Order: sequence, then structure tokens, then C-alpha cells
Amino acid sequence: MHMNLIFQKKMKKNKGSLNIVAIDDDIQSLKDLEEAISVVPEANLLLATTDISDLLKCLSEHEDIDVAIIDINMPHYNGFDIARHLKDNNPKTKIIFYSAYEDFALKGYKYYPEDFLTKPLNALRLKQTLSKLVHLASEKKQRKIGVQSDRSFVLVDVKDITFIEKKLKKSVIHLSESTIKTNAGLNKLEDQLKGNGFFRCHQSYLVPLDKIVAIQPDELMKSYNLRLQDTEKLISVSKYKYQELRKRIKEL
Repeated sequence: MHMNLIFQKKMKKNKGSLNIVAIDDDIQSLKDLEEAISVVPEANLLLATTDISDLLKCLSEHEDIDVAIIDINMPHYNGFDIARHLKDNNPKTKIIFYSAYEDFALKGYKYYPEDFLTKPLNALRLKQTLSKLVHLASEKKQRKIGVQSDRSFVLVDVKDITFIEKKLKKSVIHLSESTIKTNAGLNKLEDQLKGNGFFRCHQSYLVPLDKIVAIQPDELMKSYNLRLQDTEKLISVSKYKYQELRKRIKEL
């Protein structure tokens, strides 16, 4: 292991874990990160380096990098350039900036970082940010659910669900290109979809958070409506659920 590379281990993706890489020109800062990350059970630090070539090699060899922790002001390269590279080539990798200069925070927001950590490292804050990402990753797990529809038992691909609504005594599951009617209530379907990023925005609607396009005010009802992908229908939002919905969306 050469002097620029202070930490590297073999890629190993465990269920519910986060694979993390870190780059900083300061060895002590990397050691601080390594120590803080080690106490997060689900966190898997794969690489900690001062050399961009190590980082780029790791990113090119592994598509499953969940988080990159990036110093901004380094002698030979700029952390924002690395963030731009990630957005272009590894768009699923979440970014955490780590810098001694708070002034860089505003410039970094266009890269949609999960957090901006200042030096010296606040280990508790890093742990909270990583724990949030672990939780969100588990919610995005895609799978199938089984529902009874008339005399048939149907397996529904979760990623194909546009929204679910209550109609009379039935629930209607709206898919990308079809619908499925079931006698199962929304409470039961909501329970089946736990951990898959769905939200009960109204007593009559259950929606996938990652398909929300916009939240629009409804002046007539003094409430809000949702616009979703793959449908023209406006989905009502209970005024009692609005703040919770906003919070869940911000966590995506």
C-alpha cells in the first residue's frame, strides 16, 4: 500500500450496508473519518486516500459505491471537480463534502450533497448522516407483493406502482400500464409496502415517494395535491400529512 493510500479493503456489500470512499489531502482528517465510520455497523469504508487516481480507479471498478466523502480545497485538484465527475459517471453515489472552510458550503449545493461537514470532524453528525442514508437505502429496496384480485392471486412489482387509491370497498393499484382491483384495504397494503418508500398522504391514497413530481396548493380545498410520474391524476394530500410528507421528501 503506497503512502497516499491510508486505507483500502476488498469490496464487500452486505445487506443494508453503505460502501464508502473518502479523499482528503490531510492524512489525519482521513484517520478521523476512518475512526468515526468504524462505529457505524452498516458503514463499510472501502477506500481512504489522498490521491485522486486511487479514487477514480475505485469508482471505475465498482459501480456499487454508495457514498463519497470529499475534501474541497486540495493542492492538486478541486473537490467540486470530483463531485461533477460523480454526477456524470456515478450518479447514484451520494456526496458528503468535508472541509475546513465553511464558505465553500454555498458553492457545493448545486451538487446536491447529503451533508457538508466542517473540520474538525463532528463524529456524531457524520454518524447521523450515514444512519439516515442506511435507512433510505433500505426503503428503496424493490420487491414484489402479492394481492388477491377476484379469484386470482397476483404478484405486483413494487417499482411499477404509480399510486394506490381507495374506491368504495376496494383498493385500486394503478400500475404504469394497467390497474389491479383488490379487496385488501389500504391499511393492509400500506403494511405490505413498508420499507419500500411509500407514503399514506391521505386516507384514500398511498403513493411512492420517488414518483412525486410536484406538490401543488389546492386553494379551493385549502390543502395540497400531488403530481406523480406516469399519471395525469392529481392526488389529494391531507393537511395533517403535509409537513410529514415534506420531511420524507427531503430525506430522499
